[in-house]
Amino acid sequence: MKQILIYISLSLICCNSFAQNGFTGIAKYKLGVLGGTDSNTDSMAVVFDKYRVMIILYIPDSNKVSEKIFIDDFIQKKSFRVDKVKQTYAVDTLKAVTAYEFINANAIGYAAKNELCFRYKAKLTDADKQTTFSAECLGSLNYMTPTIKDYSFLGVQPIIVDNRIVMDFTVFKKNGTKPIITISNIRKLENVDSYFDLWGYKEVN
Repeated sequence: MKQILIYISLSLICCNSFAQNGFTGIAKYKLGVLGGTDSNTDSMAVVFDKYRVMIILYIPDSNKVSEKIFIDDFIQKKSFRVDKVKQTYAVDTLKAVTAYEFINANAIGYAAKNELCFRYKAKLTDADKQTTFSAECLGSLNYMTPTIKDYSFLGVQPIIVDNRIVMDFTVFKKNGTKPIITISNIRKLENVDSYFDLWGYKEVN
């Protein structure tokens, strides 16, 4: 009964948050595979705007780190692949697909820095079950995107679930590995237009 009351109280808080302006800002994540042979940890940044999301992947390359940048625009329904070095971008149709359907588990979890979250469990397909025990994510209680309900980067990695910014995503594989994506920092910004500005960039095929 106590857990039910806590959940109801949090739901009411969320309703108030939902009525307010959504989160705009930048979040940073660490990506890794626990139990795998590769112990390297990659990272990425995600910039949230009202109707746009930018993904910046930091890829180790020899002695330097290169950036791969993607912008998904939900108004234009377009996806932009940006080359920062060549000052070019390519445009494709935004494909709003997701690898997992997440169901609210009616449970509470904590992400990094004790960020309070709702726990979501993935509904696995028969194909998923051949390689995966389970997949779950934590959707933030405080950081929400009222204008974007669900969004997965490249259709695989959940970034927004149920209008909530995903703080942690973990897959439990049958081979003993555990791919995990965890938020390391999140910062609110009043305006993020400069991140999405492609002035001076050339469109390429």
